Amino acid sequence: MTLTAHRWPAAALALAGLALAMGAHAQAPAAPAAAAAASAPAASKPARKSSAASMGCSVAEFRTLSYDTHVPTERADLAMQWLRSQGPRCTEEQILTIRANRALWLGVADTVAIMGWVDRLVEVVQAGRPELLQSMYASTVPDRGASMEVLRVNGGTRPVVPPPPAAPPMVMGVQVPPPAPPMAPPPRPPYMPPQ
Repeated sequence: MTLTAHRWPAAALALAGLALAMGAHAQAPAAPAAAAAASAPAASKPARKSSAASMGCSVAEFRTLSYDTHVPTERADLAMQWLRSQGPRCTEEQILTIRANRALWLGVADTVAIMGWVDRLVEVVQAGRPELLQSMYASTVPDRGASMEVLRVNGGTRPVVPPPPAAPPMVMGVQVPPPAPPMAPPPRPPYMPPQ
């Protein structure tokens, strides 16, 4: 079969459509494989983090976990999992370091639940020392007896502050300079009687 000039465009279009269909069919199985490959690193990321978490309490590990996770909800979940599993193994110094840097490391993922869990861990490591618990939750009260004495700055003397100078008067929103004091007339020459 020979292609004549008027049948050439139709044959070219049919051939292009066939090639497009074959290419789409050949690529169709690759698309799910690509999606699975793209989701594989995301799925292995928490597994990698949780496998590294089995070593014990490491402040650097908690900080890295916080900085390495971009999504705040995922970061909060991972931080809470880490605190539940590794937090009880932390020393007092380690848990106080986590407490001091929690907001910086977690950012918007720092939830009330995480704050409460960290405070609970601090209470556990500081058990038996009520003065530390008192310093954590109670305000300090100065050791003074009740009195009616009023404390003043500078030994009770009030500072002398001169009143501010009077502002010049205003006329229709414009400051008018104060009138100048009246000038004294020029001195008279001494009196000389006519001669």
